[in-house]
Amino acid sequence: MADECGELGQFDATVNVLKGMIGLGLLSLPHAAKEVGWLPALVGTPLLAWLSAQGVLYAMSAEQKVNSIEEEDKGVPTETTGLVRELSDSLTSLTRTSRFETGLGSFDGVVRVVFGRPGQALCTCSILLCQLGTAVAYITVLVPSILDISGHPLPDGEGASPSWTLLVGLWAVLSVMSLLKSLKEVAFISLLGLLTYLLVFAALAVESAQRIHEGTFARDFEMIRWNGAGWGTWFGVSIFAFGAFPIAIAVSDTMQEPSDMYPVLRWSFGIAGVFYTVFAIVGYACYGNATKNVVHFNFPEHSLLRQVSLIALVVVLVFTYVLQMNPVYKFAEGYLRRHLHHWYIRTIIVAITMFAAVLVPDTAAVIQVAGSISTAMIGLIMPPLVYLGAGFEAKQEAAVSEYPLAMALVVVGVFGLWRSLLH
Repeated sequence: MADECGELGQFDATVNVLKGMIGLGLLSLPHAAKEVGWLPALVGTPLLAWLSAQGVLYAMSAEQKVNSIEEEDKGVPTETTGLVRELSDSLTSLTRTSRFETGLGSFDGVVRVVFGRPGQALCTCSILLCQLGTAVAYITVLVPSILDISGHPLPDGEGASPSWTLLVGLWAVLSVMSLLKSLKEVAFISLLGLLTYLLVFAALAVESAQRIHEGTFARDFEMIRWNGAGWGTWFGVSIFAFGAFPIAIAVSDTMQEPSDMYPVLRWSFGIAGVFYTVFAIVGYACYGNATKNVVHFNFPEHSLLRQVSLIALVVVLVFTYVLQMNPVYKFAEGYLRRHLHHWYIRTIIVAITMFAAVLVPDTAAVIQVAGSISTAMIGLIMPPLVYLGAGFEAKQEAAVSEYPLAMALVVVGVFGLWRSLLH
């Protein structure tokens, strides 16, 4: 990422983080709000935005502590014993390449230094699951969207089994797109993606205005819904929507001034938090209990707004599928390139995501699982634990005032993960 992006200023970094954050999860937020009611969504969505930003800050601070240990490693006396000496010895034996051997970002290497290979394995699996879950969710939206555009919509817009002809054709297209060795040719699509989601928001605003005129806006609009399973759904979908942790860490590594990352996080997560909250509440108020898993399937059939939004979304998802899967491709090729050509590796991975989408065609369910397990793990649970662990190893223990916030992130992440998996 650093090689491709070069040094970034605050504005460019903010745009990159926003592009990495605003995506498919946005379209399921009205459905998530329906599961818990408008008041929890109104309060909880910006709260999750703030907690997610704090997770990135903890990860950055943990890396700084580990880097300081590495810089001072040569000055550690021979007679030093215990954890500090063990950590120093491990750092001496590790090259920069081995610290980042998985190719999934700097935080992955920091976790290895603090918690060893088991910790790195957990972090790696979480990142891979997040990317794979996102790709599967893309396919669960692509299939019904393509059928809808062609005039053969699935029942309720999703959840039925499409023809094998469509699946094979989509697999072929995604496989060919995945063969691009450089992503520079399609990187501009990420900006188009932002415009597409703004188009969906504009369509939602038009629909809301129409329902206000008809007097049906906010008719089925509950303040709080005491639905046990719904809280897990809301958490999984919402935390997935804020899943910009990998891109935020990558962007922080390319900043001209590391301290500039703090306002970048405030602006990017602040803007996303406000936008997500408004989108979730307006979408739920507009469609009430009829809100579907992906809100654009609520738009009137054969309407211009629906057709335009579907076509734009299909184009964007096909290209951004490749961008989302690139870390998975690089990871797999790092281990399998000696045995298989990269063409076989990538087409097999695409086939796996297609098969998973057929088994679980429910977009909200896929997002919920990917969000609750992977995004909560790498975005909320691991960063504060790694930060506290790195401080302990470096004899720079966190101040007493830092523990409540760190533990709050861990508790929210664990509780949300448990509620999501329970239901």
